[in-house]
Amino acid sequence: FLQGELTEEKINFVITETERLQALTADRTASHEMGTGTYTDFNVFGDFNFFYFLLYPEMEYAVSYSFTANEIVEKASDNITFFEEKGNHYEVRVNEKIAARYANRVIHEFYDLRAMDNYLIYDFSNLVALLVCLVVIVPVFVSEKEAEMDKLLPALKNGGGKLVQTKVFFTFLVVLLVSLWFSLWDFIGFSLFSPLQNFDAPLYAIEIFQFTPLDITISQYFLLNFIFKTIGLGAITSLVLLASQAFRKTLYAFAVSTVAVLIPYLSRLSEKRSFTFVELINPALMLKNRQLFKLYSVQNILGYPIASPWVAFIANILLSSAALALVILFSNPVHPFKFNNKL
Repeated sequence: FLQGELTEEKINFVITETERLQALTADRTASHEMGTGTYTDFNVFGDFNFFYFLLYPEMEYAVSYSFTANEIVEKASDNITFFEEKGNHYEVRVNEKIAARYANRVIHEFYDLRAMDNYLIYDFSNLVALLVCLVVIVPVFVSEKEAEMDKLLPALKNGGGKLVQTKVFFTFLVVLLVSLWFSLWDFIGFSLFSPLQNFDAPLYAIEIFQFTPLDITISQYFLLNFIFKTIGLGAITSLVLLASQAFRKTLYAFAVSTVAVLIPYLSRLSEKRSFTFVELINPALMLKNRQLFKLYSVQNILGYPIASPWVAFIANILLSSAALALVILFSNPVHPFKFNNKL
């Protein structure tokens, strides 16, 4: 009943009800009988917890957000003046971008975003998607070596070049379908058990994205999230495909691929003001891309601040391209650097 435009009446209602319920429960003499609550199915203590731990903090966050954003802009403006005096042009550019991104931010409506919050921090399906790709892609090259079918490749036109291209196409089709499949089922599952709503709310209306540099809606972030996850999944799967090409035994290819998948994914990733370039190459950061977007993070590229998410995006595309180039290179049966190991 509080959702919609933020008004003084709604704000005052939440404040007064929180204070009233706090007074009723202060001495713990209120009835504990179930069903006596006005706003919940529990009792007055349930009502108090609902207001004090949920409604009041969320209302306070929505009301105060514009002040928080203005403080960021003011601090950036002060930094611009300071670094101009010091002649630090890079930091001037960084703070100019900060001032521009956080200016004029305000939350006009009160949203129930509890389900959306839980949905956006859910990661388990990413690991399952990785394992599915691992199981499907590992046999792509190594299975034909175990069966010694690769010895027939020199007899094929172009040394089986079109076959290799088909396998690469198949790999990325699998990546796309797996990413789409798990994204859809995540969405359906959360929609069934905790209905998702308010897709047109600004992303920063969710408190975990309080300092996000993105000025987009939640629905737009869904699309961005899917793209980044798919690129990250593709980068890791490219390494798996390379392992499949490098080894002659499924066991070895699977073991190396599992390490290549789990170590980056299980590595500790947390929000930072700035990531190192090595961290941005990690495809797992693309899968858990909210860490990239929760704070404003940049890389110094030739004296210009480039947003870390886009550096990570390009780095992972280059990683995929390099892995695929090696796969194609070593798939040529007459190439002098072809893998000839017995593993």
